[in-house]
Amino acid sequence: MRRISVLLLLTMAVFTGTWGQNITFRFSDGIYNETLKNTVERNISALLTNINKASQQKATKINMSGVRMVPQALSAFNELWEFMPFSCDDRNNVERCIQTVTGYQVRGIPVTVTNQSELDGQPERELTIGFNSSGDITGVYFALEQHNITSIMQNGVEVKDARQREEILNFVERYRSYYDQKDLKSIEDIFSDDAIIITGKEVKRKSPEGFMVTVAEYKEQNKQQYIEHLRGIFKRKSFIKVVFKGIDVVRHPMRTDIYMVTLHQNWRTPGYEDNGYVVLLWQFPENGGDPRIMVRTWQSDKIVRTKDDVFKIEDFNIN
Repeated sequence: MRRISVLLLLTMAVFTGTWGQNITFRFSDGIYNETLKNTVERNISALLTNINKASQQKATKINMSGVRMVPQALSAFNELWEFMPFSCDDRNNVERCIQTVTGYQVRGIPVTVTNQSELDGQPERELTIGFNSSGDITGVYFALEQHNITSIMQNGVEVKDARQREEILNFVERYRSYYDQKDLKSIEDIFSDDAIIITGKEVKRKSPEGFMVTVAEYKEQNKQQYIEHLRGIFKRKSFIKVVFKGIDVVRHPMRTDIYMVTLHQNWRTPGYEDNGYVVLLWQFPENGGDPRIMVRTWQSDKIVRTKDDVFKIEDFNIN
């Protein structure tokens, strides 16, 4: 009887140890304020630990005790977790701190998405976590794949250009996550007030010779119309899944404050899926601050016969 009790206690100890395993995060370099460094290390460690506990318990919500996160980031993170729960792969995580124009971030924390129905064969991801000078987490989102990061950064020869490309990288990652998280407020903030949204679709028309031909038809919306359209989609659809591939970044030949990002996008919601090209025209404000999207275009694969059909930076009249 005693042996059975001992075995049972040992089994429970092993089980409890695995179930309650703490995840640690440490900076390798890049942050020199010791107080901020210690605060963020504790904060991210608590977040990753709570993520793993919730993943093991298959919880629909994460206990955020011990985690300091700004309200908007917390709301967006809860949306992400509801649709794409994940677990942290490594018990000990060490990454460098990266300083951005608007704060700080760490990249490259390996995680595995546990919602098998939404994986598309890509369960392994990496997290990017942003934080501010107070040590509060300002955003948690899946990083772009490494080859996409290289594509964005490889042409940044000048210091200013390289820094702006880094900011574009950060914002493209956030931009994608806003749709996954149904974060309408952040989408609204990232577009300039006078943004133009252009959507192309395939239509059939009769040619002058009397033949039916397929042509591209384009519709233009302003920012408010686009936001209201998204609001309806977010309410009707239980999830939004956006995947970016084949990212290309070009700086305007005459305007160093304007960049064009071309993305091949897969968009999926319950009962609907499409593929096509998204072009985003970003502008950095003259007085500094976050870049804003001036133009967003969408062209379905059905109307893009070759890459020459995709919008180019010279197609936009920029004063």
